[in-house]
Amino acid sequence: MSAHDISRHLFQASNHYTGTRMQQGRVVLDSDFNEARMLDEEDQRHLVVAVVGPHGSPDRGFNVENVTVAGSTWNFNIADGTYYLGGYRHEIRGGQSFRSQSDWRQLLRDDVRAVQVPPLPSQPRNDLVYLLGWEQGVGAVEDQELDDPAIAKHDTGYRTRRMQRVMVLANGPGTCKEAFDGLVASLEAGGHRFDRVNFELKSGGRMGSRRSPVEPAEDLCKPEVLQGLAGAEHQALRVQLIAPDRFIWGLDNASTMFRCTMATSEVDVTLTLTTPLRDLAHAPRVGHILELLPWGADLPNGERVADHPVAGDVGGGVLLRVLTPYDPGTGKITAAVAVEHSARLTKIVAWYQTMSSPYLYARVWEPGDNDVAGPFGIGITLDEPIRLRGTDYEIGFTALGIVGDYWILGARPATAQPIVPWDLRDGGPPHGPRRFYSPLAVLRWTPHATLGAVAAVSSCRRTFRPLTRLRGCCTVTVGDGKTSFGDFTSIQAAVDALPRDEKGRVCILPGEYRERVQLTDRSDLILEGCGARTILRTPEGNDSTRALIEVTLGSRLTIRKLTLDAFGQFGITLLGNGVAQTSAVLEDLVVHTRRDPNLPAPDPWWRLWLPASGPAPFPVSTIAAHRFPNLTIRRCTLVMFGHLSAAANVFLSFCSRSRVSDCQILTPRSTATSARPGAGCRPAAATTW
Repeated sequence: MSAHDISRHLFQASNHYTGTRMQQGRVVLDSDFNEARMLDEEDQRHLVVAVVGPHGSPDRGFNVENVTVAGSTWNFNIADGTYYLGGYRHEIRGGQSFRSQSDWRQLLRDDVRAVQVPPLPSQPRNDLVYLLGWEQGVGAVEDQELDDPAIAKHDTGYRTRRMQRVMVLANGPGTCKEAFDGLVASLEAGGHRFDRVNFELKSGGRMGSRRSPVEPAEDLCKPEVLQGLAGAEHQALRVQLIAPDRFIWGLDNASTMFRCTMATSEVDVTLTLTTPLRDLAHAPRVGHILELLPWGADLPNGERVADHPVAGDVGGGVLLRVLTPYDPGTGKITAAVAVEHSARLTKIVAWYQTMSSPYLYARVWEPGDNDVAGPFGIGITLDEPIRLRGTDYEIGFTALGIVGDYWILGARPATAQPIVPWDLRDGGPPHGPRRFYSPLAVLRWTPHATLGAVAAVSSCRRTFRPLTRLRGCCTVTVGDGKTSFGDFTSIQAAVDALPRDEKGRVCILPGEYRERVQLTDRSDLILEGCGARTILRTPEGNDSTRALIEVTLGSRLTIRKLTLDAFGQFGITLLGNGVAQTSAVLEDLVVHTRRDPNLPAPDPWWRLWLPASGPAPFPVSTIAAHRFPNLTIRRCTLVMFGHLSAAANVFLSFCSRSRVSDCQILTPRSTATSARPGAGCRPAAATTW
């Protein structure tokens, strides 16, 4: 079996490619399909970041809550739900606690808890709780449900899985910003960079490569190194950091991986393969390095994902060197552990022995230095070329990276372009993994006389509402399509869209609107603009004196913060029937009425009556109401410009229990004539104040 067996890695988002297309009669490479998917995913990721921001949740997902203390241990719950980080969606279902995360199975080990779980404090302390997210490949070795039993010993494609861990950094500042800034500073140490747009840690590691053919040795029976990658022998070479200044590498993208059981002695480790090899050519050989990986995450189908290294303190297992050849009859291999990993192996063995039906994963890497018995991995000296044993290729590092960084070198030695991707010629950044971080909460610990310590949770999560819930105080919004953009471009269309039996608020955004608005028998409705920036004007081709806003019946209506500019028509009219209950509030309005400039002034001038059709040749009322009780007009500026008129600026007829307060009612004289419009405010019969 294999994991991530690819021909090359090519991801050119910086070229602004948006996808790949097939051509007839051409060879199709795995990299064509893979790059197409990566381009799609990156475009989707950028879209989510643009809409949501670098991190945020539409629900209670990943909320830190219910901090508990039992003896010398402490724990907290991680709420079910969703959290977006760097444009990627992370999810928790079924209820989890910090110490029992399904994506962090190795937190059960003593050595991992000693590093990752701060002790219960005896003094005041602030702990930052943060989320780390990344993606990694999962093959049929890890999830055997992916394996098609009809295809013996061969798998098909592999999957990518989004991984997440909620982690804790102790002894930091007490605010979210300062605490997270402290985490970022520690992540950036060593020349790395934290991208605040995506909340992504960018590794500072840089690796380049060149083809440097090895000259044949004089004694052809004893070559200096094994000659490889000759002719059509093209490979994907994977180089991966096991320390900032040390790496291992493998052929075929180090894709050979298998399940195994483990037995240890004082001198070596015996592994028994439990999954079949593709063929004996992929069997581990003496001198090979085995990366022994425990479980990293549980899958719902009962399978487990390997705990691949992501950073110095995240993931990873132990390195072994193969001592005896693979025995096809027994499936056994004997290996020795790296000295620096012997203590970790002891802890993994202790964890392994507590598991039911335990197994591990082993990934095959090439020997370290040119001596098969040499040290594990290869040391890095910056700007010095390093030969990859048995190949025609050298690599070099110009900057150190992060544990887990990897580069995939497409070696094409028989071609004029022996290295793909091209950025590895001069030194390119790692191809993965991509690491994203965001703050979740700050735990503020204080000593307690009986409980020992108590933690107050200060959430650092960002939240957002789904688009269908972005209503706030506004049920619908209206924009003019030029200055502003809303759910509608017409005020009347927005009003008509509201159910009559429900309360509603129409928020009219800044802009100019040329239309008449009719509110007929509406109740519990608010029309609200943005003051002087929301202007309702007489529509083009107006052929009536009917008002810009015409209210017929209705109760509990509010019209506020609008500017109305009416030519040859009323500003606002309200008409009741004297029977139905009515009420309305007009507030913070600016209403201007003028004569229609397209019509001549009345001749003779005393013929002042409203025409049966068409607009008025003289200014008419800014507000007129008839048989509409319970009307309140306040804080309005009502101006009736122009020539002499038979209409009052404000005209109220049979409007009991009405009130006009704090308004400016103005009737300025026209510059063309000494005549003035009618009286400022004219209450008619049966109008009470």
